[in-house]
This record gives sequence, C-alpha cells and structure tokens, in this order.
Amino acid sequence: MSITTSNLSNKDRLERIWHLLQDAEKLQQERINSGFDYVNLYVEDVESDWLENWGEDVTELPVRLRQWFHNVFEPDWHSIEEIFDPAATKISLQTAGVKRAKLIDLESQVALIVTLKNESSTKTSILLQVHGTDLHYLPENLLMTVLSPLGVVLGCAIAHQTSEVIQLEFTVERGEEFTVEIKSGCLTVTQNFLM
Repeated sequence: MSITTSNLSNKDRLERIWHLLQDAEKLQQERINSGFDYVNLYVEDVESDWLENWGEDVTELPVRLRQWFHNVFEPDWHSIEEIFDPAATKISLQTAGVKRAKLIDLESQVALIVTLKNESSTKTSILLQVHGTDLHYLPENLLMTVLSPLGVVLGCAIAHQTSEVIQLEFTVERGEEFTVEIKSGCLTVTQNFLM
C-alpha cells in the first residue's frame, strides 16, 4: 500500500502521523498483554518539536567565517582557552590567525578547531583540526571530510589507533561554501561554512 502525502497539508500529515503513532501504541500494548516480545515503541518519547516541524525544510545556516575577522562568532564557537587548558594541551597555539573551537558529541567528545588566516583580499587559508577532549587519542577511524556544495569530496583525514589530532589545510575564496563532515562509527555530524 502506498500513501501519497504531496496533496496533504502539514496539519493533515501531522494528524495522520498521530493516528499511526496511536495505532502503534495500541499494538505495543496488545503484544505486552499477549506476552510476545515486542519492539520498544515508546510513543510518549516522540519529541513534540519533531512533530511540530514535520514537513518543514529545516536548513542549517552556514557559519559565516568572514565575520570571525571582526570578532563576531556564533554562540557555539568558543575560544581555544574556553575548551582546553592551554598548559595541559598539545594544541599548537603558535599558528597565526583567528581560531575558534566547537564541541562535538560522537562516541566520545571531540572538538573541531577552525583557524583562519587571510592570504589576500579574496583568499583565506583554513586549517581544520579535530582534537579529543576527554581522551588522549581520538576514536580510531574517526573521519573528517570536506565537501563542496555539490557533495564532491575535497579532502579527508582519518584517525588511527594513536592519533591525537587529524587536520586538513586548504584555501578558499571569498563567498565560497563548504561542508565539514565528522564521522565516528554510525554517528555523523555536519557543519556548513561560508567564507
């Protein structure tokens, strides 16, 4: 059976989903009462935000890197000192440029560090680094990939058993967009950037 939802309004789709969730809850209760093994379908745990936003295209705005040169940063991007103890870390602070770090929760917590350095009025050098925050080494096989807006792989780095940091360095032009994807096991985090 196939259901076409393109002609339904968001309200109709939400109502349809709500009825399907209620049916799933009834089925779960029947299986519990019958003593069968059942799949945990905790309908109560469905987040209301997800239901409220169903059918909407939620597009993450890119991090506007050019603003960093004017000390304007998004709230989840912190100074290196806010995340790491400078005396206890091996993070190279000698690299010139504007640096910010963002904490990322994967199998363990890591930090994506972005360093910007103006090369000319139109070109900027970017150094991307991933450091572990709670472990000496990064999770093995942690993968950082840089993608073009069309999904073309521009570069990648992978953590090995004893990797403390992985990094990629490249140059972008003003107005250029790219995406950084960090993957560990089955978890993937993406961050869009605009120079």
